[in-house]
Amino acid sequence: YSFLFFKLKHLLPTFGFVVLDQKGNCLFSYIPDTIWTENIDKILQQKPKMVLMDLNGKKDDLQKVHISIDDVIQNGLSITKNDTIYYGTHLKEEFHSISNLIRCSRPGDLVEIY
Repeated sequence: YSFLFFKLKHLLPTFGFVVLDQKGNCLFSYIPDTIWTENIDKILQQKPKMVLMDLNGKKDDLQKVHISIDDVIQNGLSITKNDTIYYGTHLKEEFHSISNLIRCSRPGDLVEIY
């Protein structure tokens, strides 16, 4: 497997990454502590099967510091279509998404990528 890192935008230096198999298929991506940037578009254009991302943002945040579910719906799903499942971490509260492609991570969850 190969890891490809991308700079993200946060108060402290933050990096996300993708995991590629030997054929160059993107299996997994991790997107921590950031707001939406063009590098997230670049990550998602690789069509990861699963994205683990901080979804601490809210639609009505006065100052954006983290990605929100609305950001994923408006920006991410248009890139990945039905090819990617998003798991939210670093949460203010448990959520229920209108999309079955965006899920709230919970203790004990087991996710397998094939």
